[in-house]
Amino acid sequence: MNENAVVTVNLTNTPLNLTLTLDAATVEFSGGVKPNMNLVVSELLAGTTNTLITNASGAAQLAVALPAYGAAIYMVATEPKSISVPDIPTGVAESNEATLPQTFALQQNFPNPFSASGTFGNPETTIRFDLPRSSEVKLRVFNLLGAEVLTLLNERRLAGTHTFKWDGKNADQQQVVSGIYLLRLEAGNEVRVRKMVLVR
Repeated sequence: MNENAVVTVNLTNTPLNLTLTLDAATVEFSGGVKPNMNLVVSELLAGTTNTLITNASGAAQLAVALPAYGAAIYMVATEPKSISVPDIPTGVAESNEATLPQTFALQQNFPNPFSASGTFGNPETTIRFDLPRSSEVKLRVFNLLGAEVLTLLNERRLAGTHTFKWDGKNADQQQVVSGIYLLRLEAGNEVRVRKMVLVR
């Protein structure tokens, strides 16, 4: 084996300068790493190549400058290699807060009305809600008498838009009767309610 891959990653939000020691502990060659040995170091993402010469103890120093959340991939070989790497991202994009919902919301289910038997071609309905921050969430269906029909969700959810489907069945997996049902979403101190119409 006369080639080695060395990967460096900066997981911080500040640039990082460091020195890598290339020796028998970090790279491996079929003839070993010896003093005064040429090491051809190709930085695959930048497309650069340098030759380093090991010192009397069989080690060479490689200076690395990494941008915030950046990476570098090196191939260390005993002879030049021709390598072509397509463009790939070298960093992690900052999270875009604007893509997260800004308000707590329960969207109207769709389709509404829907038919759990598929009479109108809609065997289920889709429910969407928005969370601007992570929360403990309860999503439940009630009949007009106030009795709980089904708990669709009862767990912690991350901020974002979430989608669930309801097929018109209760907690015992029995089809419920036609009528108006209330969809109740609770997250922290926030509560939203929507009416759903089920037609058989």
